[in-house]
Amino acid sequence: MREAEQLVDVHLVFDGTRVPCHKVILAGTCEYFKRMFLTNMSESVATEVSMRGISSTTGPLIIDYLYSKKTEITVDNAQGLLEASGILMLDTLKQNVEKFLLEEIEVENCVPLLNLGRLYEMNLLLEATRKFLFDHLDEAIDTVEMKELREEDLVHVLRNHASQETCFCMLQKWVRCTDGNADHFTELLQHVQLSECSKQFITSTVLGEEMMASAQGLQIIQRTLQAKDWKLIERCSRFTSIYYSACASPEGIIFSGGDRDDKPRNQCFLFCAKEREWRTLPPMIKARYYHASIYHNSHLYIFGGRFTDTSYTASVEALNMKTLEWSQLSSLPFALTDCHAVCASNKLFVLGGEDSSSTFSTEVHHYDSPLNTWRSCAPMPEDCYGGSAASFHDRVFVVGSRNKSCMVYDPRVDSWTMLQRPQMEHMWGASLEWNEKIVILGGEVDSIEEYCPESDQWSKWDLKMPTQNTMCFALKI
Repeated sequence: MREAEQLVDVHLVFDGTRVPCHKVILAGTCEYFKRMFLTNMSESVATEVSMRGISSTTGPLIIDYLYSKKTEITVDNAQGLLEASGILMLDTLKQNVEKFLLEEIEVENCVPLLNLGRLYEMNLLLEATRKFLFDHLDEAIDTVEMKELREEDLVHVLRNHASQETCFCMLQKWVRCTDGNADHFTELLQHVQLSECSKQFITSTVLGEEMMASAQGLQIIQRTLQAKDWKLIERCSRFTSIYYSACASPEGIIFSGGDRDDKPRNQCFLFCAKEREWRTLPPMIKARYYHASIYHNSHLYIFGGRFTDTSYTASVEALNMKTLEWSQLSSLPFALTDCHAVCASNKLFVLGGEDSSSTFSTEVHHYDSPLNTWRSCAPMPEDCYGGSAASFHDRVFVVGSRNKSCMVYDPRVDSWTMLQRPQMEHMWGASLEWNEKIVILGGEVDSIEEYCPESDQWSKWDLKMPTQNTMCFALKI
C-alpha cells in the first residue's frame, strides 16, 4: 500500500527525498511520531514533514523498519541508523545496531567503534572495543590510527596493560600522531611503570626517544634505573580501593577498607607472603577509609576513619584471626581520621590524626584491652599530620610530617622527647624499624632516610623510592 501510495496521508522528506507514509502506522510504531501527529503540533495536519538530521540514504531504511520491524544493517549505514534512532527514540533499533557492531570489531576499526560507542552511549560496544584494543595492543600499535584514540582511552590502556614496554611504544606513537609535545609525553608517562621494563629496553628504546631528552625526562630515567633495585611482588585485581589501610601480620599483609567510586568499603584481604596468595577475610562491621589498622595478639584492630569526606568516626572494631569473627570495641574518645596505630610494650596506642573540626590532634590514647577502655597519655609535643609512627625497643617513634618531626614516646614514664629532625619533609611517607634504625621512606619525595637512636643522627640512603606519592605503607614481614 505504501509503495502504491494508497491511503497515504503524509510524505516525510529526508534531505530532499520524499517518502510516502501513513500517519497511523508511524504513530503506532514510533513514540516520536505519536507525539507529532496526536498533539496540536502543526505537523499533525501537514501533508509533508521535513525530517532534519536524517539523510536521504538513512530515511527510507528507517521507514522500512517502522513498517516491518526489519532493516538490513551494514558497516556503511550503521552510524546513520544510530543518528536516526537517537532522534526518533528508537531504542530497539539502536540495540540491534550495537549487536551488529559487536560482531564487526577488528584491529583496523576498534578505535573508531570505541569512539562510536561513547558518542551514542552504547556501553556494551564501549567495553568490548576497549577490551579488544587491550588484548590486541601489540598488533594495534602498527595498525590503528592513533590520532583517533582519545586521551582517556589511552590512559586506561597505559594504567592496566600488563606489558609496560608495549605501553611505552603506544604512548610514543600516540603523542607523535597528536601534538608531538614533549611535556605532554612526560606528563602521560606517569601512567607507564618504566621500572617494570627491562634494562635493555630502557637503555635502547627509552633513552633513544627524543621526547625524553628534557630535564624532566632525564630525571624519570634516572629514577627508573634506581628503581630497578626494587621488585614488584604482586598485583591484586580484586582489591581496587584507594585510601585503604594495611598492616603486617605473621602470615603477610592485611588490607582493609578504602574508597571506591566515592563509596566507603568494608572489604578485607590477606596477602600471604610465603604462598603469594590472596585470601578474602570477613568484611568489617563498618565500611570506612583513611582509618588506622594494626595486628596484635592474633587480632586485627581497626581505628577511626571516614564514612564520607566530612563524616568521621570514632568506631573501633577487631577481627579475631583465629575464629574470623568481628567484634565492636569501645570507641575512641572522639572521631578521628588519618590517625596512627602502634604497639609498644605490648600496649596499643593511637596517636594524632585529624578530628571532625579539621584540627590536627596531638593527643595520644592507650587501649586497655582487658577493660575495653581508653586512657589518655601525654600529648605529642607537636602534631604529626602526614607523618608516620613505628615502635622500637618498647618506645614509639613519630617521624616525618609537614613539621619534619622526629620524637619518641616512652610508655614507662609517659613522656615525649624531641629528637634531631630528618633532612626531608617526607609528607605521607612510611616508616619502620630496620636493622636497629628507624627508616622513613618516600612520601612526597623519593628519598629514604634512616635515624640512628644511639647517635641521634639522620643519614640518606643512596637507594631511591620506585615512585613518588604512591607508597603508603612500609611493612616488615
